Amino acid sequence: MSFLEAIFTSLLLVDVLLGAAAIFFAIKLLKGQQSKIDLFFGLSAFFLGMWLFTIPAMFINYSEEAISIFLVTLTFLEGLLILHFFMLFTFFFPYSNERKDSKIALWFLILSIFIGASLFIPGAYVESVVPAFPFLKVLLNPLGLTVYSIYFIALAVVSFRNLITKYNKSDGIHKTLIRKVMNGTLIAVVANLFFSILIYFFTDFDTNPIGAPFTFFVLSYIYSIQRGVGVYK
Repeated sequence: MSFLEAIFTSLLLVDVLLGAAAIFFAIKLLKGQQSKIDLFFGLSAFFLGMWLFTIPAMFINYSEEAISIFLVTLTFLEGLLILHFFMLFTFFFPYSNERKDSKIALWFLILSIFIGASLFIPGAYVESVVPAFPFLKVLLNPLGLTVYSIYFIALAVVSFRNLITKYNKSDGIHKTLIRKVMNGTLIAVVANLFFSILIYFFTDFDTNPIGAPFTFFVLSYIYSIQRGVGVYK
């Protein structure tokens, strides 16, 4: 085993362990949910766990390329769902304006369903996948990648808009809490944009195993914050 193979094997094993941890915490949140904060954060964590499990599966050399294409497409869907449910989480964290927020959330639900379904149109996003461990060569449709990138950024912008608006209207513990969540969210969004999406504009090689742990640790950080202060609105 070469040095590079050893590094990527370690990264993929870490992804599997983190995926199991994310699923565990997601189930814990969803079973004992006390608010919509728990519901949407739990769903975001659940799809994070599924994403972390799917990443190692992409590197297996299957007899049919269609399986590899499906798995890569699935990671794009899982990434979209992670951020979609996190965006919904920001509508309710640490409090909500349900009448106004519900209309925006409905429009994004429609858009997420449309974008998510379009991912599985043959050739619209993922054109070919060639596993050659420790590398994974992924050829994407530039137009599809652009559409996905724009929508991912839109979800991130709305999430930050929600947090910034509440930050400006808050004081005391809520203000401190929201600032910490914004800092963590910024790290996760930037890391995922680079390692999981924008990097495909510059190279065919997949770097998801490097970027995925950033999201796990940021969501774990946010989870510890909300648990530490008991935010249930």
